[in-house]
Amino acid sequence: MEKITFPPLVEYLRENAAEYNQLYYQQELKSGKMDPVLLSRWIVRVVEPIVAAAAEVSPESLPVVFKSFYVSLLSLLTGNLSLTYERQYEEAWSLCGLVPGLIAKQPQRMINALNSALLSLRQYQPGRVGDWIRLMGQTAIYCKTTVEFLNCGRITAWLCGMSHLREKAIMIYPGLAEEIKTVMKSEKLPASPDDLLNHPWTDAAKFKFQGVAGGFHGYGNAFTRPPLVAGLNGRIVASDGNTCCALFADALGTVLIRDVPLATERVTTSASVLPAKPFTEKDLNIRLCFDDMTSCVTLNSSVVITRSSSHYLFIYNYPEIN
Repeated sequence: MEKITFPPLVEYLRENAAEYNQLYYQQELKSGKMDPVLLSRWIVRVVEPIVAAAAEVSPESLPVVFKSFYVSLLSLLTGNLSLTYERQYEEAWSLCGLVPGLIAKQPQRMINALNSALLSLRQYQPGRVGDWIRLMGQTAIYCKTTVEFLNCGRITAWLCGMSHLREKAIMIYPGLAEEIKTVMKSEKLPASPDDLLNHPWTDAAKFKFQGVAGGFHGYGNAFTRPPLVAGLNGRIVASDGNTCCALFADALGTVLIRDVPLATERVTTSASVLPAKPFTEKDLNIRLCFDDMTSCVTLNSSVVITRSSSHYLFIYNYPEIN
């Protein structure tokens, strides 16, 4: 079995073996048996290098850094997430080794943020988790504070299709280090980050179909019946009469957040086939060639419609909408 070799960590664990054994048995009583070989492997391959890097910068941080990772690892192993998504967690946690000074100061905050980011990305952009980890690996080295690391994570998540983070990105992107911005600008994107922050869509002169969101609940999607869409409180929301969802979409991706705390009646009674200017219902029907449109909303540079024949939300861009 793999062994810990970092002398300060070996000594610390020898002195505190009883405490960590107690934590181990408490977690097993709470959540069930775990594989001790897997635990050992994770500690040696992932946790120990991070602890060693943090201890080199701040020797006194070793106890709190190791304990933060150990407790988080126990939860990860008993929840089986480490088996299903082992590579993702290993690569994401290893990012901490790139910023030893930051992990030495606030280890639990950074671990929680990484775990939360993985969970959100798997939910809304599962195919982009690896891209997010890669981009964070290229930018994290330039982060000087924990806040900058967290903000960098939010921006990179937006660049990986998490469109609901665009408003936060608008606020925090200008304050990022220039080195971080340079890395982000080198990414293969529909346009530069600066242009995408100024306008959510590309092809500014065109009325263009951008995709769909939602779908039939029977296939694991959002709606049990064809939904209606409306604009409420500056947000695009949709409901099938049973649940409400919030839609976010831009050139980088589409996110449909389910089960938002909103009365379904507010959406269904606010829905209309008469969109805001510059469109009329006739104009939209001519552009879309649909004869079964049930609702439409225009917000900023997006047009979203619903149809009686579909469980989807149909998304278009039209940059001239105010």
